[in-house]
Amino acid sequence: MSRHDFQIPVVFTHRIVFTRDAFAAGNAALAEILRDGGGRCAIACNESSTML
Repeated sequence: MSRHDFQIPVVFTHRIVFTRDAFAAGNAALAEILRDGGGRCAIACNESSTML
């Protein structure tokens, strides 16, 4: 048996989008991410107690 080791470089593109009210009907950001990203995304949410 012969063994061959290869290094295979892999490039990933990660898009980060900051938005408010991501699930609001008028916010198209989530729909665009799902459409452009092949239907996969991860969402991180936080609730700010700061009043602007």
